[in-house]
Amino acid sequence: MNEVAKMLKKQRARISYEETNNAIQLLMTSRSIFVTGAGGSGLISRFLAMRLGHLGFSTNIVGDQTAKPFRRKDVLIAISHTGETVSTRAFAQQANRLGGRIIAITSNVNSSLGRLADSVVQLAAGDEKYPILTELGERFSSGMLFEVNALAFVIALTVELMARTGQGERELERRHAVLE
Repeated sequence: MNEVAKMLKKQRARISYEETNNAIQLLMTSRSIFVTGAGGSGLISRFLAMRLGHLGFSTNIVGDQTAKPFRRKDVLIAISHTGETVSTRAFAQQANRLGGRIIAITSNVNSSLGRLADSVVQLAAGDEKYPILTELGERFSSGMLFEVNALAFVIALTVELMARTGQGERELERRHAVLE
């Protein structure tokens, strides 16, 4: 636990404020937000969709039967550790063709997904650029390290959006599921 806490603390200093702010501006000006990812990234994208819905954003999960049509100026948040996940990259390419804006959350800004995105939030996953995380990699895969960072980032993003939209716990509770 302490190792993961240290990793998160070091990661905080590495996330670009400029890119995070750019991503937030895209979210705040979007009509609808769509999320996608595969595997663990997909689970985190679903968590993000839930939190954005609690904040009152129109949110859809790509591939879900209830998702609305993606339209020009909608935003796709694509989460991918490598930035090369075939399905995630294909959805981003399609969103781009439809005139949408793309936020990539990835460990690889130079990936296909990163190059396609309007905003790229880079998160560490234990590689040459973030050698301290490689030590954790002896017990954690790079995918797991990315997922821990992605989940922490999504939670921090939710808190920042709460502040920027002037919402508190009461507003979020009103939008929380009651049939659970």
